[in-house]
Amino acid sequence: MKIVSRKGAQPLNSIPETANDGHERVPLTVLRVMSFNLRHGTADDGPNSWIHRKSFVIDIIRQFSPDILGLQEALHSQLEELIPGLPQYGRCGVGREGGSRGEYCAILYRRKRLDLKASETFWLSETPAIPSVSWHSNCPRICTVGLFALRQSGRTLRVYNTHLDNHSQEAREKGMQVIIRHMTGQHPEGPLILLGDFNVEADNALFSLLKEKTDVAASPVPELADTFRVCHPTEHAAGTFHAFTGRDDGPRIDYIFVNRQIRPVGAGILRMNRNGHYPSDHFPIVAELSLD
Repeated sequence: MKIVSRKGAQPLNSIPETANDGHERVPLTVLRVMSFNLRHGTADDGPNSWIHRKSFVIDIIRQFSPDILGLQEALHSQLEELIPGLPQYGRCGVGREGGSRGEYCAILYRRKRLDLKASETFWLSETPAIPSVSWHSNCPRICTVGLFALRQSGRTLRVYNTHLDNHSQEAREKGMQVIIRHMTGQHPEGPLILLGDFNVEADNALFSLLKEKTDVAASPVPELADTFRVCHPTEHAAGTFHAFTGRDDGPRIDYIFVNRQIRPVGAGILRMNRNGHYPSDHFPIVAELSLD
């Protein structure tokens, strides 16, 4: 299992992977966040089909016990199978075709640590309020956002979970602009997390939208940091998509970004397998984030 973490921080693989006593595994000012593209449940993947993977997925979530978990490609049926095995989690989000139809960008949150104050799902299109497709997108694309309050302190943070288009660069860039406009209209000075499957590597022009002042929105665009690169600026074995092969040199297309109100103290790519079989065609990624 390949788990990497920031030099000087608590290694992710030093934290117990099972905790049945109810104790917190990280300080109360630190949140563990995971992004996990599940691979949709109707794909005909033979021995890698969902029926063979779902128990492994549940076990990984239980072992690492993220406080916030962003899922991509999750169908309603998959969520219904996961939730009974994860009773400590609440969830928010809808399917990309509206209601329970189509893939979700669901956010799961550990109720022991977080209260959900509000949530919504919007479409990455010219009409964000309704299920829709724009800019030659391969399919409807969505972003689910949750406003959460830490139970201990009452401090709030916003979490955005998205899955950008795999076909059209225009759709990715325009879709990100929709997300940015939403962010800048929702008190951007507070703690903010953006995570998901972006379907491009870090040198893509898309990411300039997260770093440069643009005219995308009336308010300044929040500067967002790539948590993995903050913790591992020179790590080369950083692939997150592997097509069920387990290779670590594939494209890194899954990310957890944070704004300046959050400090990354650890980050990792989880590459566990069982007898050569993997829980998804993407590796789940994790970050530990300080809100001090």
